[in-house]
Amino acid sequence: MKPPGTRLRALAARLLPASTMDYLVDPAIADMQAEYEDASRRGLTWRKRWICIRDHFAFFKMIVAHGRTVTKMNVGWTPLRGLSLDVRLALRLLVKHIGLTVVGTVAMAFAICSGIVAFEFYTQFMHPALPLDGGARIVGIVMVDTANHAERPPTLHDFVAWRDAVKSVQDLAAYRDRNWNVIVGNAAPEPVAVAEISAATFRVVRERPVLGRPLVEADEKAGAPWVVLIGHDVWQSRFESDPNAIGREVRLGNVPHTIVGVMPEGFRFPLAHSFWVPLRLDPVNYPRQQSPALRVFGRLAPGATLQAAQPELTVLGATTAAAFPDTHAHLKPRVVPYIESIFGSFSADSATEVFWGNLLSVLLVFLVCGNVALLMFARAATRENEILVRAALGAGRGRIIGQLFVEALVLAMVAALVAVTSAQLTWQALFAMVTENVFGNRIPFWLHSSVSPGTLLYAGFLTLVAAAIAGLLPGLKVTRGLGTRLRQSGPGGGGLRFGGIWTVLIVMQVAVMAIVPTPVIAIYEDVARWARAANAGLVPEQYLAATIAMDRDRVPGGAGATFQGRFTSATQELERRLETEPGVRGVTIATVLPLMDHPSRQIEVDEGGAALVDRSSSHRRVSSASIALDFFDVLDTPILSGRAFDSGDLRPGARTVIVNQSLAQVAFAGNNPIGRRLRYSDLTQQNAARSVDEPWHQVVGVVGDFGIAPEERDSKRARVYHPLVPGGRSYPLR
Repeated sequence: MKPPGTRLRALAARLLPASTMDYLVDPAIADMQAEYEDASRRGLTWRKRWICIRDHFAFFKMIVAHGRTVTKMNVGWTPLRGLSLDVRLALRLLVKHIGLTVVGTVAMAFAICSGIVAFEFYTQFMHPALPLDGGARIVGIVMVDTANHAERPPTLHDFVAWRDAVKSVQDLAAYRDRNWNVIVGNAAPEPVAVAEISAATFRVVRERPVLGRPLVEADEKAGAPWVVLIGHDVWQSRFESDPNAIGREVRLGNVPHTIVGVMPEGFRFPLAHSFWVPLRLDPVNYPRQQSPALRVFGRLAPGATLQAAQPELTVLGATTAAAFPDTHAHLKPRVVPYIESIFGSFSADSATEVFWGNLLSVLLVFLVCGNVALLMFARAATRENEILVRAALGAGRGRIIGQLFVEALVLAMVAALVAVTSAQLTWQALFAMVTENVFGNRIPFWLHSSVSPGTLLYAGFLTLVAAAIAGLLPGLKVTRGLGTRLRQSGPGGGGLRFGGIWTVLIVMQVAVMAIVPTPVIAIYEDVARWARAANAGLVPEQYLAATIAMDRDRVPGGAGATFQGRFTSATQELERRLETEPGVRGVTIATVLPLMDHPSRQIEVDEGGAALVDRSSSHRRVSSASIALDFFDVLDTPILSGRAFDSGDLRPGARTVIVNQSLAQVAFAGNNPIGRRLRYSDLTQQNAARSVDEPWHQVVGVVGDFGIAPEERDSKRARVYHPLVPGGRSYPLR
């Protein structure tokens, strides 16, 4: 009887190319022939010999089947055809290995989702872009207070001086934010934000109304009719998109305005506005020390840059400081991007925190995809025979790695679809939480609750990174030493083993899992501590708050004591009416309320009561507020030591203050502060050129730390309270 190997080889020669016979078929047939002869020598029956032959033939048939499949994939292979085959195989593997698919998809989706949300936060809040024509060239001008190391808005006098002198910034414009009641027809009044704004604004932003006309310079003249531009949302909600709305009347505050235009949908410049009125301010009517603050902005001239515009402003600032040292000795103008002129620049600490947040999100992608790579490697190990067959049939290392990369890429793309959907929902929730706490219902027009196209591109980059980690790393490991493994592919030839790269990956994961909980727990404890401190002695849900304001510039008798008297009378009448409302236990007034951000000041204290400066306490920053006499009573906050304010503290020259426990501890070293004195050293430094010192204030009481906003830093937890004098400058006049 002719040995079975002869017939099998003849059959294989008909199915496979000659080159494949030498690498794969001949060694397999030689092994089968040796086992057949060994069985014959041991005197096995023909039945047992036939079983041996059948088993080897089945194995050989499997090799031939694999060989023909791989040959078809490699012979006449083109990139497009090969990619199509790879994708089909990857999709089949997704269904075949459903457990790996589910685990890998969830893990990758979580990592990519985290990266998307972190990048979107970085883009919108750290590096926002104005969605206007040439928005990157719109800049603002701020004043830098070198004595206080702070930024402040320019004044009306600054704007008028710069408007015609600055050449590197075109169409210099300004605005100030107002809060007025709006009345349309017989509707109830509703408070709205209104921008008193220069007519040049609409040349800066390059936007025109969809109906009517924009504001023009003639509208800014004294005695001109009062006009208003309304937003598209106002036009739709209050005028039902009436095309004849132009010419209709709207009452803002107590002044009727005629509608002259409707701005395009989505236009909310300069911040979150839907009403625009002309800016009518004459510097002649204001002493320089009382000049109204404005936001000043413009568009860089063609060819100009921020760096090129700054020297021009520096020269103008030096000229103003020399002419008016009382008000401008410590002020220097600076050109900054528009959004930075509104909210200021982020501190180095904030930028570092966001940078590390993004870096950690990328690291999370690496670690999670490393886990998926381990699973992919384990699956590849079960396909070692297939990989060896493909290599024997002529598939190069790059071709095999490419197949494994495509498999990982298909898995990563499925995960990316899940991640983008999850990230959109997550970002909407995070956006709502952040904007509600930071901006309230006035969200800047450049912020949005949808994931931006740039972030989607970043998500695509993360998907490729995930596929590279989960596909290329296993591919490189699986295909290492293919030639050696081909020669050792017989029994006992060994297989795939974990190497150093997987050990490093596992060690990194263990290290991260050990490190990450520490800052998370610390942050949680800080937030909990701040929250407890914020609500100590105060239940915010039991209080309502409102801002009291009256326009000095738009009412008769709007100058000096006459206006001050009208404002005081209106405030007292409002208090009286509120106190008669059922369910109201008390009404009080303060310049800044608890849980709100308080302005920061720099103080110095005396040495034991005499008006001598304790140098060890100089340059300490505290927050301050002016309060009504019944402020602590209404808020159920007891005085811990000393006394509360009384009517005697309202006399001219009384200058008494109440401090909280934090200030008593840090400024007076825990000693009794009653009778000690403090003053604001930042203003003293500004007045040094005139040898004018700020007056001293005597501490008469100590109150607990209550209503401290959780986000306030330690420098603002120390707080000083002044008595609010009726008719005094402490009222928030606007």
